[in-house]
Amino acid sequence: MSRSSTLSALVEVQLRQLSAAGQPLIDDPDAIADEMLDFLTAIPTGFAGMLTGALDELDGSNIATKPTADREQFLARLWGTGEWRGRLALLLRLGSLVIYSRPAARAAVGFRDPRQFAPGDPTVDVPQPPPPPLDVEYDVCIVGSGAGAAVVASRLAEAGKHVLMVERGSWISPRNLPTRDDQALRQLYQHAGVNPAVSGEIQALIEICTNQLSTINVLQAGVVGGGPCVNNAILLQMTQSTWQTWQQAYDFPIAWAPIKERMDLAARDLGATPPGTAAGGRSEAFRRGATQLNRAPADLPLAILKCLGCGGCNVGCRFGCKTGGLHGPRPAGAPRSYLERALAAGALVRPQLEAVRFSRAGLLSNRVGSLVAHDLTAGGNEVQIKARAFALAAGPIASSQILARTLPGADCAPGTGIAANVVMPVFAIAPDPLGGGPAPDPGIEMCYFVDSGGGLLLESWFHYPASLAVAVPGWVDE
Repeated sequence: MSRSSTLSALVEVQLRQLSAAGQPLIDDPDAIADEMLDFLTAIPTGFAGMLTGALDELDGSNIATKPTADREQFLARLWGTGEWRGRLALLLRLGSLVIYSRPAARAAVGFRDPRQFAPGDPTVDVPQPPPPPLDVEYDVCIVGSGAGAAVVASRLAEAGKHVLMVERGSWISPRNLPTRDDQALRQLYQHAGVNPAVSGEIQALIEICTNQLSTINVLQAGVVGGGPCVNNAILLQMTQSTWQTWQQAYDFPIAWAPIKERMDLAARDLGATPPGTAAGGRSEAFRRGATQLNRAPADLPLAILKCLGCGGCNVGCRFGCKTGGLHGPRPAGAPRSYLERALAAGALVRPQLEAVRFSRAGLLSNRVGSLVAHDLTAGGNEVQIKARAFALAAGPIASSQILARTLPGADCAPGTGIAANVVMPVFAIAPDPLGGGPAPDPGIEMCYFVDSGGGLLLESWFHYPASLAVAVPGWVDE
């Protein structure tokens, strides 16, 4: 037997639950199994090794040769053991991810293809420019191309500086953004979106899965445009009370007035707008429910322009409606993303260049003279980029790692005291279909919020079926 046939046997059990009794399976288990194995090549090696090891053990039980009923009983017995429950859950979740990424299951739940939201082909194309040279000295080299990096790049480029942005991820034109969840995770997120905040050693992962311990999965963009390419375009400002907490507890060094001034400036630059008619049925149900409970729902301010409501914000906007990352040409006076502004002002981007550490300008110098990076387009060859000044804006995790490699043994450990937007999805079953018809119209993924106090927000959210299949708590329990 083989891992592929073992996975196919597992997938067949899942497909039986989705297919009408006595009818053929809605999809091909062999094709799904092959895509699952391919997905494993993109996730951290610790997780991949744990899952392939589980497949090898299942292969030894000849699960693929068992009749369907016997196979289900065998899996039910494994599910009841602490040793297998966690690993089997991960395999089944991976199966759900691929199954609901494919057209058959998406159609079975009435989900429209994003191309159906507008006539013709309204997708936008932003071709990748020629790669900039690495053997010249730039005025400024910026590590990253996301929310922080693009702001710095646009301001400096518009001031006439010769700017280079270094980005580990690939350049993907909006037109080429994938609509399948599994493919989008691989192309747009670090480690295909599988990024648990635990040690990567297999034994540690097995311990977590076996004992049903909780961990946090850290989503990091891995594409030119960074977070603004794959986030929900929300421009919800920090409150003054939060700033006061930071100042009192952590001696935060910046006064409130300039923070507020810059948040307002970003909102004007990016065109903060309410969700409007693109909200969608699910979000409207959230808003109505909050109103009935006297919970005062509010609009999330969004950086969008003429949104079609396709529900694809977290896999990038193919139609250039989101004012983040690459969105292509816009009418004069329309808001543009900071990345588009930087590029228009002459800033250059070098994709697939992984920053490693900074080097000093001289043996006795404390000034940074160059950035050491790995060129992922050339087998990881080491290159050095020279600039008169550098800005490190690769996100809190990658930036901390670069600092740690630059300053080994430093007194301050990079990454300590990190803060994050921690979310827990909550789901409900509605008595009637949402969206005004049999084909549920997703609308903008996040539209409204309720401030429940204590720093907690309740927000409407939606995504494609595959992401939901993985996210629903207890999905594989029933």
